[in-house]
Amino acid sequence: MENEVRTLLSLLERCTLCPRACGVNRLASEKGFCGASGEKAEVAKIMLHRWEEPCISGTDPARGSGAIFFVHCTLRCVYCQNSAISGRAEQLRARQIRLMDSRELADAFLKLEADGVYNINLVTPTHY
Repeated sequence: MENEVRTLLSLLERCTLCPRACGVNRLASEKGFCGASGEKAEVAKIMLHRWEEPCISGTDPARGSGAIFFVHCTLRCVYCQNSAISGRAEQLRARQIRLMDSRELADAFLKLEADGVYNINLVTPTHY
């Protein structure tokens, strides 16, 4: 397990995790095209999402999909319905953005699971 973690962290030293392949060292807090740096994910929202298509959010509206909305999407789609929370963090500082390490994300996944969601929906995860 330790070797796998080291291998995955090495991907952050010359980042090619998204299609932009900017090659910055995110572990040294360099910021590339996406604007993200470091080992922590920036999360805009964690929520129970009941309004997806039934194939995603299920047939019981009380359960829904566990949605985790990340910041720093690299696609910049013109018609993105999530652009207000998926863009660059500098533009979103007025909103509640959470820095989360892998343990905190895992805890968020487990809480959503305990809440009975049908699935965990990672929204604009790109390099995360």
